[in-house]
Amino acid sequence: MHARRIFIPPGARRGRELAIPPAEAHYLRHVLRMRAGGEVAVFDGAGWTARAEIRSLAGRSGALSVIEERFCPRPPRVFSLALAVLKPPAMDLAVRACTELGASAIAGFAAERSVPRAGGARAKEERWRRIALEACRQCGHEFIPSVAALDGTPAVAALFARHDAVFVASLREGSAPLWGLLARPPASPLLIVGPEGDFAPGELDFLLAAGARPCRLSGPVLRAETAAAAGAAILAQAILLRTQWKT
Repeated sequence: MHARRIFIPPGARRGRELAIPPAEAHYLRHVLRMRAGGEVAVFDGAGWTARAEIRSLAGRSGALSVIEERFCPRPPRVFSLALAVLKPPAMDLAVRACTELGASAIAGFAAERSVPRAGGARAKEERWRRIALEACRQCGHEFIPSVAALDGTPAVAALFARHDAVFVASLREGSAPLWGLLARPPASPLLIVGPEGDFAPGELDFLLAAGARPCRLSGPVLRAETAAAAGAAILAQAILLRTQWKT
């Protein structure tokens, strides 16, 4: 069903009949090659999902009729990532991987060693949001992560109050393995991953002084996009095990 899954924004839902947004109508017609009478899965990225029948489909418009719907509660334990902005396609890969692994929020921030990319914060957010949406469509997540573009490490530190634990991936000597810091996984951890070449010394000191705990994600030195995916996988597994143990 996930292969035939389309996105309907929450504000577009009106009872049992749904208008198909132009981009999704194009996807149904030209990518999935579907026609009226076909059945698709629908999600709004905020916990609502449904089975629906295509009632009409022409050009860049169409309509659906809901057959069956359900509402999914938000997970009680979630994790977030703050990633130093990388050059594409590395940043795109990181956003996609973290979404697939279940991150509830992804923030890209400008670190001192980030390579600048054309476009302002709004353009970045829109691109990352599209990537996150496509990742959710493909992997079956009901919730699309929130996405933000931040300006520097002070803006990252402002996120700390929303989380009960904050970790920063660091190559600095003495950093403990992340898995070892999750013997009792927090309910809403934040992991910060720096740019290629790691943080500038002053940036890391600032984050540590603000309350982040340094951690390592593996033995070898990882590329930044790989580090983001590795950290997301570790947090996702720790939360899964904690949920199963119900401790």
